[in-house]
Amino acid sequence: MKPYVTIAIAAMLFGGVAMARSTETCLRADEVDGFKNAHQGSVVLTVRGLNWLAEVAGGCLDLDDVQELSTVARSTCVEQGDRIAYRDRNGMLKQCMITRLTFQPREK
Repeated sequence: MKPYVTIAIAAMLFGGVAMARSTETCLRADEVDGFKNAHQGSVVLTVRGLNWLAEVAGGCLDLDDVQELSTVARSTCVEQGDRIAYRDRNGMLKQCMITRLTFQPREK
């Protein structure tokens, strides 16, 4: 087997698969650099000017008032079932489950 093929297979088997994914298929939790349009049911996460719409489960009542938030991901890529964490108006830590995550292509 060629060395570069072996390296690619090893990378996929041992967690390096996120490196091979394109920007449109993997929202890397460590690269989220902002957010906008936060509402009770969704928030747009940003990475270097690219937008991802994160729809969240009910119960995110104060999401439209947050100043900071973070993603709580189970792996390198943020996915359905991961969470968004933030502090509400009273300073209490809240988390909302992401029910759908959609890449928003730039408008031409």
